[in-house]
Amino acid sequence: MDGPARVRWLEPEEQLAWRALISVVLRLPGALESQLQQDAGLGHFPYWTMALLSEAPGRALRLSELASQAGCSLSRLSHVVTRLEEEGLVERRACAEDARATLAVLTPDGLARVVGAAPGHVA
Repeated sequence: MDGPARVRWLEPEEQLAWRALISVVLRLPGALESQLQQDAGLGHFPYWTMALLSEAPGRALRLSELASQAGCSLSRLSHVVTRLEEEGLVERRACAEDARATLAVLTPDGLARVVGAAPGHVA
């Protein structure tokens, strides 16, 4: 049986670093969400989705590739793209190279929203 004597605890400097990291991990998502809602009327994940599209060639990516880059499931991405489509920020288009694939394309209004939110987000 492994008792407390066998547990490796963090050294004091490791504990300080760990607590600082956890503080960031816990506070950062809320801070990002708040700033983006205030400055752009967007949540962090929709902004992230549009930012990825803004950096892509032709401001377009296959939905599967966009989901991979965004670190989410295709299902979650599809819901976000639907909401962004309703706002006129993203469009879905057929992929010319592969009829089975669908592209997400950032619209001019979507790009303007990303560009408008970027200064506050960067700060």
